[in-house]
Amino acid sequence: MNWLKRRFGISNLYFFRKSFFGTIGYLALFSGLIILIDIMMHMRDLLDKKTQFSLWITYYGCLLAKRLDVLIPFALGIAAVQLLNQALRRCEFVPLLCAGRSIVEILKPIFVTALLFALFLFVHYQIILPKALPRLSQIESSDFGRNKKEELFSGVGQIMLENGSRLLFSGYSSKNKELECVFLINSFNSISFMNILKIENEGAEASYLQDFERDESGSFRLQNSYTTKKLPQIHIDKESLLCATAPPKQLSLSQLFHIFPRYWDSQSERSIDVHLSLLQKLTTPLFCLLAVLIPMLTTIDFGRKTKVYSLFITAALLLITQIFLQAFSILARTSIVSPASATLLPWIILGFIAARRFNQLARKY
Repeated sequence: MNWLKRRFGISNLYFFRKSFFGTIGYLALFSGLIILIDIMMHMRDLLDKKTQFSLWITYYGCLLAKRLDVLIPFALGIAAVQLLNQALRRCEFVPLLCAGRSIVEILKPIFVTALLFALFLFVHYQIILPKALPRLSQIESSDFGRNKKEELFSGVGQIMLENGSRLLFSGYSSKNKELECVFLINSFNSISFMNILKIENEGAEASYLQDFERDESGSFRLQNSYTTKKLPQIHIDKESLLCATAPPKQLSLSQLFHIFPRYWDSQSERSIDVHLSLLQKLTTPLFCLLAVLIPMLTTIDFGRKTKVYSLFITAALLLITQIFLQAFSILARTSIVSPASATLLPWIILGFIAARRFNQLARKY
């Protein structure tokens, strides 16, 4: 600890510790409120005592993981307001400024805290969220013992096979492990159509299979027709099936990077979802930096504003920012603007405004 104080300075460690543990505290508080509200909604399931306690723990862990990218920025912002108001009330900035330190240098530990949580969000998107969302969906689909209708994959999906063939399909049932309306493109001259392709441990089984071959005139002719047929040459690994059928929000960053080139020129609904999911997961961690920058711009003026005022303004601006980002996301899903424009343009606008205001604050103090 003494080495850290000599290396980074007492004030830097103080502000870093206060901002880091303050964020952890508010994050725990927000998580507790979410769990409390959800418990009230599932009070009947709790009173029935049909669900094991371990399942409740898993459910709420996955539920919090789903909301973590929103909870962390708000916890950072409220913790920054708490720290800055306390520092101003105790006149902790005055001796540091009189000692020749700039306001940017004084506030650097808070930015370091935000950067650490931003890096954690990348880890969260890569490791935690892809495991939490399917598990949460599985628990919610059973509704704690009451069956619900399965949500089927819709759209046009494609899977590349090991032998170079390509599968195109328009539906998938995860419960039955069946692809629907499947085209198997073996080559330029050979195509097969299957009403249903059931995925098995060893190969697959097709229902209502029709084989088409291109003749000399260039037209496809029906060669063979089967009611059911085993297709041992078709091997679909879990990773490829997941990338082709799972909602893009359930995929990790590496999986999204892997399938991104397939949807580069596509204008389908799934293509928009893939583009949005990837770009949002790459830019959302910036919200952590913005969440600590907003309190700095609204609190540090050495005026007589109360803590309640700072908390209200910060919370309101964070909420407005979130709505602003979601509005552009809706524009992209309705194909009014491209996913890249819907993701990058609002951050360019927000970054320009925040950088200009922070530059004014740095020159003032």
